[in-house]
Amino acid sequence: MKILVTNDDGIGGEGLCVLVSALESLGHELVVVAPKCNNSAVSHKINMHTPVQIEKVGENRYAVDGTPADCVLLALRYLSIEPDLLLSGINTGVNVGSDVLYSGTVAAALEGAQNGVPSVALSQYLHAMDTSEKITSALHRTVEIIGRELDTYFELSKETGAVNINFPPREPLGVRFCMQAKTVYNTSYRETDEGLRMEFHPPRCDCAFQRSEIDFEKDIPSIREGYITITPLKVDLTDYETLARWKRRA
Repeated sequence: MKILVTNDDGIGGEGLCVLVSALESLGHELVVVAPKCNNSAVSHKINMHTPVQIEKVGENRYAVDGTPADCVLLALRYLSIEPDLLLSGINTGVNVGSDVLYSGTVAAALEGAQNGVPSVALSQYLHAMDTSEKITSALHRTVEIIGRELDTYFELSKETGAVNINFPPREPLGVRFCMQAKTVYNTSYRETDEGLRMEFHPPRCDCAFQRSEIDFEKDIPSIREGYITITPLKVDLTDYETLARWKRRA
């Protein structure tokens, strides 16, 4: 399978490197087009008015001084890559609930879907105090699962366009197909010499689990329980129930 790989942690991100190594060892043809540096939480930003640079850093490896969505567009429209599948990740941190609104990882998958490419966002749930050894172990366990289930993920993404998959930090209890939860973040701002700095409480990915609905049909409680969560995503943001209600009033 020909696979386009990107992420938002940057081309040197551990999750991307582990993923690429594992899939190439299985015989897949990979092209990596990823940001030069970390672009977490940039959402679906693209550089419309600022030129971007793309650098070939290896065989089928390209680093872009832009966003994850920029990387997808450059891969498809400038490099003329025609992938069967787009994989975005593995993000070192969870992308569940309202994270999907901010995530560059998820935005890259949605950009792929927008351009007709079946796309999957892959994220690894990590605990705030995990050591580098635990992070590496979790990522290697996750890529083994991805290698086994890649055809399934491909088929799911062909049905919906984009799929958001999150992996627990330990051996999964199973798989749950979930709705996206809603997160109310415990966010504050601290004054610094440079300006106001946003802070989450508690830090890192655990912040996604504050004040969320406890509903095991949704992704946040399910990933906390130790399940792989799979959520179909749509590029179309129309609220069809409200639209139908408005039309009935007219």
